[in-house]
This record gives sequence, structure tokens and C-alpha cells, in this order.
Amino acid sequence: MYELDKITIIDNFLDKEILKNLGSFILNGNFRWTCGPSLLEKDYVDILMDPLYDRQLVNLIYSKHVNNSKNAREQESDYKIIIPFLKKLNITTKQLTRVKVNGNLCKESVMRSGWHTDVTIEESGNGMTAIYYINTNNGKTLFKTGEEIESIENRLVIFPNNFSHTPQYQTDCPIRAVINIKMIADNLNNLNLLLILIINELKITIDIKSLIKLDLSPIKKLSNKTKIIEKISI
Repeated sequence: MYELDKITIIDNFLDKEILKNLGSFILNGNFRWTCGPSLLEKDYVDILMDPLYDRQLVNLIYSKHVNNSKNAREQESDYKIIIPFLKKLNITTKQLTRVKVNGNLCKESVMRSGWHTDVTIEESGNGMTAIYYINTNNGKTLFKTGEEIESIENRLVIFPNNFSHTPQYQTDCPIRAVINIKMIADNLNNLNLLLILIINELKITIDIKSLIKLDLSPIKKLSNKTKIIEKISI
């Protein structure tokens, strides 16, 4: 569906009926939002706009750092937002790092929030970010490498979590609604994820993409902890 080292755009991502229900649920005026700055200086980002205008609406649907292993929020109505994305992306909740809905408020002129990545340096390189656009507007997602992604209803853009990007706010509608999903890549299977953890612990440097076609024989010799590998099928 996508590549680990590139920006992938998928249009018409969800079925029309799911899109309709999702849009109605989020944009009906009763959706639960909190309000705050989109970026903070303590996050070591390159802020581009006057903090006076930097306010966005947010609903944190899921976070592995907040939710316990049972994920108490699965019982809340907002969690249903995640379900169609799990199915389409062929991932499980365990592969999610964070899911939130952002509501960008309209600006009188074109403004950009600030260059940032969705992970810390320590987390970088072991996952992907997906942005889903709920409604069409003249806002964009800009990448520091030069790519510009227009906000088109039912579009999903997926990119490595260490790609620097920024929203460019809309001037033509009250709210620009997007769903931001941080996840472990779908084509890194459970075995590869386990190998990544082992390699990180042993402080061994290896190209993540090589894990997909990795010969396991030398890895099995690295640590006693790798014995569990033999119990997992590819």
C-alpha cells in the first residue's frame, strides 16, 4: 500500500458511507475538542507563525503513552473513529502510537504552523505517520523536501515519521479537519518488530529496510533473548 521511505498519497481511501458518517460525527458541532497551540517551543520545532494566531482544536483518540494495555478508551464513542483505519491499513491497535483529530481554524491570510516531525529523535525511523483529510479546503501539508499535499476530502497521505512537515492553514472554510495517525509500518511484521527491539537493545546499527529480507541465522546468535524468535512465524 505504501513504501517505508517515501510520501504516498491514497485518494478515495474510505468507502463513501464511512466517510459520510465520519464527517458527520466530527463536524456536527458536538464533537469533543480541547484547544491549545499546535506546536510548542520546548518540542524543538521551527515555529513559523505568530503564537497569537496559533490555536487548534484537538481530540486525542488514542495514545500508547496514556492508555493502559487494556485501552480503557476503547469503550468511549470517539474510539470508533479508529476502526476503519485499522482495517484499511491492515494494522492492529498494538501498532498504533497515537491517533488524534486536529481541527485547524480558518485564517485571514496564508499561515504555516512550523516545521516539525511527529516523533522524538529516539523514536525516529521505526514507524510512519498518516494524515487523513476529512474535508476539502485550500489548506495543505507541506514537507521540507518541497512536496505540497492539498487537503482533499477522503485523501490519506503516509510518510516516514522523521519527515519534517508543517500544516498550511486554510482561508476558505471555518475548520480544516484531519486525523493524524502515528503507527508502526504494516510491512514490518511481528518478527521484524521484535528484531528491531533486540537490535536497539544491543546497540547494533542496521538499515531497517533490510530487516524485511533478513537472514535470521546471524541474528539468532546475538543474544539469548532471541530464542523467542524461533517461536514466531514470518
